Amino acid sequence: MELRHTHELHLKNYIYFAMAFSFIVELLNMFMLKRAKKVVKLNSPSLEKVQEEVKEPVQ
Repeated sequence: MELRHTHELHLKNYIYFAMAFSFIVELLNMFMLKRAKKVVKLNSPSLEKVQEEVKEPVQ
């Protein structure tokens, strides 16, 4: 009976550790997202640039 109880406690500890780890990772993620100030702006390719690249031979 005592061994079963000990085994259940170990299982609960693993679950609590996983929950705490996930919570800490989410806190770090929120902190890093809040800290990021710059938004990367992507330029869409223009048709002229694409045509120039096609005309030039690749070496």
